[in-house]
Amino acid sequence: MNVILRNKKSIFITVGIVIILLIVLTAIFASNKETYADNVVRENLKNFDWSTQIEPDDIVFANSPFAYIRNNENYEEIIKLGVAAIPELEKQLQSSDENGLNEYVIALAISEISGTDVSLITKGESYAWSNAKQFLAEWKAAKELVEIDIVMLLQNDSMANKELRERIQPYGVLAIPVIRNILTDDNVALTPAEKRIYHKELIKIVNESKLLENEIDLLEDSIPDNCIGFEATKNNKR
Repeated sequence: MNVILRNKKSIFITVGIVIILLIVLTAIFASNKETYADNVVRENLKNFDWSTQIEPDDIVFANSPFAYIRNNENYEEIIKLGVAAIPELEKQLQSSDENGLNEYVIALAISEISGTDVSLITKGESYAWSNAKQFLAEWKAAKELVEIDIVMLLQNDSMANKELRERIQPYGVLAIPVIRNILTDDNVALTPAEKRIYHKELIKIVNESKLLENEIDLLEDSIPDNCIGFEATKNNKR
């Protein structure tokens, strides 16, 4: 009997150690991936190729910042990182005292990776930002608005799925962690009936984003804690 108990105890200890190791390794892997992305962003911004591949007679495009990202390997390496690149890009833009071409390219990268139309969210005018610092201000504002805006959209139970999708689209990947919380959290400011109306459509939007769980977590961490969130909406609900 004692032998059996000792064996069971050994098994439990072994299983516990394996679980702890898996948790630690997962955390290390996630940390290394973020560090890798940060390093790739910094390296490619440092070595950015500022030559253009525009035909001489294309004067209008040649004078545009878009001329410098067209077929640019450094820019494409950053874009390939996906949402993992956003924290470092935002940090680089935030810390820079300049508001020139380099900063504009960083803003373009954030906009492209995130799929957000920050001007439409904050001003009702599509892609209206004209410089990097203006983009940064609108990007921050969009992150502060995303939770309450989407909850308010979902409280409109007369909206067709197509219109819902069109209204959520400007928020890009910022919408995904908010939607995930709506689908999984019973405390969000929506009634069960409101959740059911759009449930299938919201699942589609999350699945189509093709984001991994750790990428959604990364985005969720970037949304300010001091914004008007689910709890505030719940307290002020009709």
